[in-house]
Amino acid sequence: MDKSKFSKLGMNAGISRRDFLNGVSFSAAAMALNPTMSLANANDTTAIRADWYGYGGVGDYSPSHGNTPEVVKTAHMMRDGIFSPLPEDVIDTKETYDLVVVGGGIAGLAACRKFLLEADDKASCLVIENHPVTGGAAKRNEFLVDGVNLAGPQASNASAIPESRDDWYGKLWDDLKLPREYQYQEASGAARELRFAKDNYLYSMLNADELVDTGFFFSGSYTDRPRWVINPAKDDYASLPFTESVNRDLWKLKTGTGPTTIPESGDAWLDSISLSHYMENTLGMSPSITRIYSELIALNCGVGADAVSALVAKKLFVRFFQGFDDCCLPLNADPGKDFNVISFPGGNDTVARHFLKAIRPELISGENTADGIFNGKLNFADFDKPGMRARIRSRSTAVDIRHDGDPSQANTVSITYYQEGKLHRVRAKTVVSAVGAWVNKKIIKDMDEQHRWAFSQPHHGSNLVANVALTNWRPMAKLGITACHYFTDQGLGIYCNIRKPMLVGNYAPPLDPDKPVVLTFYMGFPSSGSAQEQAVRSRTKLLHTGFSTFEFEIRRLLTEMFSDYGFDAKRDVAGIVLNRWGHSYIVPEPGFYFGRDGMPPVSHIMGQAHGRIAFAHSEQAGIQDWHNAAIFGEKAAEHALKIYR
Repeated sequence: MDKSKFSKLGMNAGISRRDFLNGVSFSAAAMALNPTMSLANANDTTAIRADWYGYGGVGDYSPSHGNTPEVVKTAHMMRDGIFSPLPEDVIDTKETYDLVVVGGGIAGLAACRKFLLEADDKASCLVIENHPVTGGAAKRNEFLVDGVNLAGPQASNASAIPESRDDWYGKLWDDLKLPREYQYQEASGAARELRFAKDNYLYSMLNADELVDTGFFFSGSYTDRPRWVINPAKDDYASLPFTESVNRDLWKLKTGTGPTTIPESGDAWLDSISLSHYMENTLGMSPSITRIYSELIALNCGVGADAVSALVAKKLFVRFFQGFDDCCLPLNADPGKDFNVISFPGGNDTVARHFLKAIRPELISGENTADGIFNGKLNFADFDKPGMRARIRSRSTAVDIRHDGDPSQANTVSITYYQEGKLHRVRAKTVVSAVGAWVNKKIIKDMDEQHRWAFSQPHHGSNLVANVALTNWRPMAKLGITACHYFTDQGLGIYCNIRKPMLVGNYAPPLDPDKPVVLTFYMGFPSSGSAQEQAVRSRTKLLHTGFSTFEFEIRRLLTEMFSDYGFDAKRDVAGIVLNRWGHSYIVPEPGFYFGRDGMPPVSHIMGQAHGRIAFAHSEQAGIQDWHNAAIFGEKAAEHALKIYR
């Protein structure tokens, strides 16, 4: 790396960027070369560099941003058979719970909450969570810049305010004490006339750039010279430096188009083909369009358009599926008015915290209000407190789950978990496994053939969410934008933006170009080929790229886009937090919803219980959001309640 560029971009600036975990490292390469490595010496592996994890920000979530080194290390040990067979020195805790939930994301928390809510007062639940902090992908990054508190989402972001109080979603929202009305910071200074999104995610879909001041930046192979096009929707995308036909096709996709004829099978037909096939062969679009939408679909499915079912794309980009029955997801909205979608300051960490507060109020200090739940401190010392109906055991990874006998007749299930270098065992009358398919296929040891087949089918893509704390955002204000779609050759996604901050109690960051702000990037790593090929490439890039390399590329990208407008990376970047998600999304390949090659849909089988074990994960819906996570969490809890009663 050129040392002068390194220094110019502020890579050696004296800011708190690298609070690396001393002594925490592992070697995927060493484990792969020696799959028979024993549990005793597995901790001695050393391939991921010390700078892999990077700065975590401030506050309760600072040690748990994205996949932690410990989580990745243990996952690779599990993948490589280190825990199979189990050694004889497993520590039996002698604990038996009515329910053990594996996974403390929103699906797991929803399962725990419903079980305790509907069981009697004697019922007990243990949540086993591999991260230091619960919430799964619904966690926050926090910064303190020039005395200003800032928050951004680690991943899970948008929430839709329910339209009803009587349906399941509306009742859950109210039961969790989530408010239905919110206040937002008013823009000041040079930003007074600018239009902002309320979330960091939805507008990346090219669904509503006419509602937000958006700049499209082009460089490299996309253009003859670097250039900006501001608010291109105002002239129907005609000013974009693509070919005239590509610009026209982009506008058609945005405003609505569909096939000239639709097979009677409708959704089943869409599920039999890929998104790229639908766009290029059915709609007659250019492969250049597929390239653009691959970047967008990777933000929802982890891979590009040629590996994803066209049906899941319909659920996300419904406007260019005219003629089909519309889906009912909150993402479908009238493009002529603002979306009924919000983002809490830390993304959906607020939702996860409301679930946590509902399970045990004392786990978050403060009152049971929006202010108290968001701004309260997590009382980690009480999470696994003996004698409580609900206990949460963090930094613990379940590695072996099996019925104590024949699954059809057993009265208990044994759960072995790995914590701080040792294996421990607890028992449960019933289990909810609220983790992904790639984990279930490894840890459920007595799984029947149908489940084993279903959990071995899906592939999972990888994503990176980067929150960049800036001391100011004057360059974007000079351009007249609050969001940016960028088309470069750097492979760092396609979109970043500044939200309109939600005001919650004493959390009230300014919205002034001269004041600090968080700029959030959602990055996918799409390529071409099968789901497996793309998944391997994306995960390889995510897991084998050091923090400093990603940091350098982000600083270089910001410099390329904004230096002509006064941006100085050394001066203006106050901190960068990377959130790596190695298995961020299931890839809903063609056949995911309706099956293929004469086989049933894997999504249906993954939702069926196995003996005393029920499965809860948003991946069963193909589209992963907290709404689906809660649905499947509660469904799994219903199975547990039947056994308990």
